[in-house]
Amino acid sequence: MPSKGWRSLEGISGSFSIINRMMDSISHKYPSSLPDFSSAANILLASDYSGEHPGATYQVLSFLLADLSKCGHWNDERIKLREQFLSDKRRMSFKALRDNKRAQALPYFLMAADNIPGLCFSVAIDNSIKTLFDGVTPLDLQNPEFEEFRTWSKNALEKSFRVVHFLSFLIAGLLQEKQNILWFTDEDSIAANDSRLIQLTKLFSWISTIYLTFDLGNLRCGTTKSDDGSRMIEDVCRNTRSRRWLYFRTTESKSIDRYTR
Repeated sequence: MPSKGWRSLEGISGSFSIINRMMDSISHKYPSSLPDFSSAANILLASDYSGEHPGATYQVLSFLLADLSKCGHWNDERIKLREQFLSDKRRMSFKALRDNKRAQALPYFLMAADNIPGLCFSVAIDNSIKTLFDGVTPLDLQNPEFEEFRTWSKNALEKSFRVVHFLSFLIAGLLQEKQNILWFTDEDSIAANDSRLIQLTKLFSWISTIYLTFDLGNLRCGTTKSDDGSRMIEDVCRNTRSRRWLYFRTTESKSIDRYTR
């Protein structure tokens, strides 16, 4: 088991096999380009999504993985920037940059994000691709065990599977056994309420077994709604779009086996 870099994954197919080879190549050619999480006890993971509005060409899924114990410097800088630019606790929303205060704060927030010791990974999926999975839906909804997912829309179920597959893929390639994960996701269709968040966590527990060859520690999931008023969770989720990122674009449909458990 490597102490740092990318752990090449076996038994995966489609787009994930292609990205696995790319990550493996990056790790070997540029050993210091990927973070070393080997000493981290607790991993902060944030995810945010875009490209679902009418006319969007790509859906973009973004993930930030960081050593939680080393995020103190970023948080100190974040608090200072909020006091300077956003003292009224407004959200740092990329959709609202016509607001002068947000526009002024943006470059400083992005520079502060460079103090987060981790990896920002984004994948853009052509919106002409309706599914990355075999079958009409990625989950066998005829299975009584999955009855609670029958209320999900087709688009929400597809999105949740994309998110959880990429999340499991990154965890399997970068992390170590017994590490604890604190995952915060944007509060949207895949985590719209407490019930939906519980179901999303179940999906992760099932799908992650496809990728993981080791046991994780504890997994805790929350949304931006969990923020305590400091906007820390909001800000870390927005930092999935910081200046330094690994970006992959998927334009060809590479189907993934439907999960039937």
